[in-house]
Amino acid sequence: MKHRFLSLISHELRTPLTPVLLAVEALRREPDLPGNAVQMIDIISRNIELEARLIDDLLAASQLELKARKASA
Repeated sequence: MKHRFLSLISHELRTPLTPVLLAVEALRREPDLPGNAVQMIDIISRNIELEARLIDDLLAASQLELKARKASA
């Protein structure tokens, strides 16, 4: 039950990150962006990627816990 919940919440947390990351990448390709906008885009991109990794780590930890429980049962 806990694993199922974490899988669902991980998916729900990660889903909105994809379009945001795509938008950031599109902005990054704009040729006339001021330097401070480029810096802000880089910060946004790094934080989105960090959030995605944290969500992936949460799901991986849940899967490891589930495997450990099955092995000890």
